[in-house]
Amino acid sequence: MAANMWRRWMIGAAAVMTLAGAGLAQPADKPADKPADKPAEKPAAPAANLPKAGDILNTYIEKTGGKAAYEKVKSRRVKATMKMDPMGMSAGLTILQASPAKMLVKTEIEGLGSVEQGTDGTLAWEKSPMSGPRLLEGPEKATFMRQATMNNEILWEKLYTKVETVGEETVDGKACWKLALTTPEKDTIHQWFDKATGLLVKMSMKMQSQMGELEAESTVGDYKKVGDLLLAHSTVVKVMGITQSLIMDKIELNPELPADAFKAPEDIVKLAEKSKPAEKKDEAPKPEGK
Repeated sequence: MAANMWRRWMIGAAAVMTLAGAGLAQPADKPADKPADKPAEKPAAPAANLPKAGDILNTYIEKTGGKAAYEKVKSRRVKATMKMDPMGMSAGLTILQASPAKMLVKTEIEGLGSVEQGTDGTLAWEKSPMSGPRLLEGPEKATFMRQATMNNEILWEKLYTKVETVGEETVDGKACWKLALTTPEKDTIHQWFDKATGLLVKMSMKMQSQMGELEAESTVGDYKKVGDLLLAHSTVVKVMGITQSLIMDKIELNPELPADAFKAPEDIVKLAEKSKPAEKKDEAPKPEGK
């Protein structure tokens, strides 16, 4: 699920940019206003004979290159551009990824600076002008580590506890199957696959952040061939009521990456050391030998 993986970290980057914009527009100690409640979406129409979700996911894998093509990819480098039109903000993204589960996302936001999110396979962190360095923990870390897993497109059986087809819906004029994927944290990710092409066209999920849980939705398009894979190159993301557009400027498969590309920054390492539980000391002194 290549587009699936791209959408997840794009949604995460969009959330970071949205939070940054909210931080610029308000005092630091004031939380961002909650977006107005949206009218409830119509439930997916039931179908008499729904296809199995696993079959739909496997069809997507085949349509975008096949399992063997995915398994050949051991590293990625991506350049992308994100624009938040209502706020007049834009950002450049650089994403590095390597097997088995290493990732670094750098977002350069105009007028604010650099935001970095990464994992060396063990620690997961974020550094930003708004919050400084911090460790990602709990559900937030679990989500990020799932995103960072190389070739998670073909590992859906391991990454989700349940996948099911919940109905049919039309997305931008396309008849789609709607799937629900359940994570080990009991969160549900919804995906819509075009019946005609087998490609992912829409995705919605909840993102964990410092501001709590955020609803995020993305629509996908502009699929292009990169090596042996067919990858989406554009998406529109909606987070906190704000719409953002993302364009994949360049995707490199199996590039040679610096050996220290995913090394945790020193201030993150120090935070990790401080977070370790203190070693237990003996309650009573040991008797001295004679």
